[in-house]
This record gives sequence, C-alpha cells and structure tokens, in this order.
Amino acid sequence: MSYWYGNADNIAICWHWVGIAGSLCQDMGLHRKPTDDHVPELHRRLWRRVWWCCVHRDRWIALGLGRPMRINSNDCDVETLSISDLVEGGAVCAGLSNRAVTIIERYCPVAHLFIQAVNLSLCLDDVMTCHFSLGQSADLLRQSAECERRLTSWYMGLDTALVIDLSHHFVEEPTTWTLQKHVLDIFHQ
Repeated sequence: MSYWYGNADNIAICWHWVGIAGSLCQDMGLHRKPTDDHVPELHRRLWRRVWWCCVHRDRWIALGLGRPMRINSNDCDVETLSISDLVEGGAVCAGLSNRAVTIIERYCPVAHLFIQAVNLSLCLDDVMTCHFSLGQSADLLRQSAECERRLTSWYMGLDTALVIDLSHHFVEEPTTWTLQKHVLDIFHQ
C-alpha cells in the first residue's frame, strides 16, 4: 500500500492496491463494529489496526495522486483506533518472538503519532469531500470554515510531545520518533 513499483511497466499503482485492501477489509466486515460478543478482543484490536491503516493510506494516496478516495467513511461505524489497539498486550498474546515484542515496546511512542495521523486523515477526508466532490454545496464557505476549525482543533489537541519544538536545538529522543513527528507535521501542513 505504498509507492513501490515492481518495474517500470507496472500500471497497478498504489491507488489500485489500497483500493483492493479496502475492498477486502469491507468484504470481511472490518469497517463495521462487531456485533458478535464471541469475537475475542485480540481479534477486534487487529481488525481495527488493519482497517485504520487502510483508511489512512486511502486518504493520503488519493490526495497525492489526485484521485478519489476509495473508502467512504459514511459506510463505516468501526470504533476509532486507540493506543490499546496498538501496544497493550496484543504483541505478547499474538505469539510473537521476544525480539519482536522488544521492538514493539521500543517504538511504542510512535503509536501515539500513528493515532494522530489517522485522526488527521479523518480531517483530510472532510477537506477532500468538501472541495473535490461533484455537486458541491452552496454552503462551500461554511463547509470550508468547518474543515479549518476541525483541523485547528486537531492541532491544538495534540500532546506537546507530538509537536515539533524548534526552540530546542538538541532533543534526546529516538531518531525514528523525531522523523515521525516531522512526517506528521508535513501531513498537517
């Protein structure tokens, strides 16, 4: 679901593959809140992770390639992604190796960034729907202002640990963490 091409003749670009991933998720019902109480919480967490990864990629690939979003958020009622979906207990229960669990725990802070990236993707959904849909509403100014308000609210609600602070010339944090904070900032811009 990234920008990788197998060769120069490959016409099935990432937009195609994210569409396939989203369709498969919807075929499995990952876009809906499970109603069966017998579904283990471990599976529910995995399903939410997979679903929200697809939604996130769908929004940004659509924007980057100037194509329509493949996933319609009006068809979805799955719960939003939470930190427990990404880091709490799931790694150990999933039968991963000790090394894999160590890697997951080490990059735990990045999970907070990913949740905010997904939330930002939902703001992008509103912006793209407002500005690029056919039959735009006469209330375009009001809708644009609402998109701007939601985006500002998202940014103002960020934990200070997730915001780039350029007043500090040297911050002792993992390089991956710093890189991901900058990626989130670029997406916001």
